[in-house]
Amino acid sequence: MVGGDITRKADWNEDWVEAKNASIGEACKLFSELDLETYFILGNDDIEGPLSSMDGHNFHGMTNNVVSLGDDVGLLGFSYVPPTSFFTRYERNEKELKEMLDPLFKRLSKFKFGIAMCHAPPYGTNLDIIKDWYPGGEEFQVHAGSKTIRKLIEKYQPDVGLFVHESAGSCRLGRTLCVNPGASNKEMRGCVFGFDSFEGIGKFEFGRRV
Repeated sequence: MVGGDITRKADWNEDWVEAKNASIGEACKLFSELDLETYFILGNDDIEGPLSSMDGHNFHGMTNNVVSLGDDVGLLGFSYVPPTSFFTRYERNEKELKEMLDPLFKRLSKFKFGIAMCHAPPYGTNLDIIKDWYPGGEEFQVHAGSKTIRKLIEKYQPDVGLFVHESAGSCRLGRTLCVNPGASNKEMRGCVFGFDSFEGIGKFEFGRRV
């Protein structure tokens, strides 16, 4: 499961849309070479692309839906985030996020084991802290997650919540294990979990932990 922001930044002399679409194609090629069933969402640093081009024999692009993984396991994939200062394409206000997400969490709750993979982490946790700076240059930390996602996790209590962005860590919201493996331009980061296990966060190569 891959939580978004899979495309590289476009160079100054590149067409932004072409560069982002090419990056999605490169990521899908990597996924197709894995001996794994891969489900991924795009993030707010990606382009809103046609999902038809992001679905292969062993990889599946998700944006705003719930799928069955078999054995009564459900996966929710959701790309959208609250408004940011970057004005990216997958941004919606909290009211819109609730209207979009509440039906998905309700569908997910019908499964015996539910996994919610959202690009935005839940607000007010150790998973949504980012750095910011005062006008004078002094650094401070701020919570930048979604209040809607937190409320829906607390309401529906899926088994696992997977998120992404800078603030790596894990926490519990009620019975829900929430994990953010963190983001890095230099390495792939992830975690390993099962029905009754969580092996923590670390650096990964495609297909294995290192």
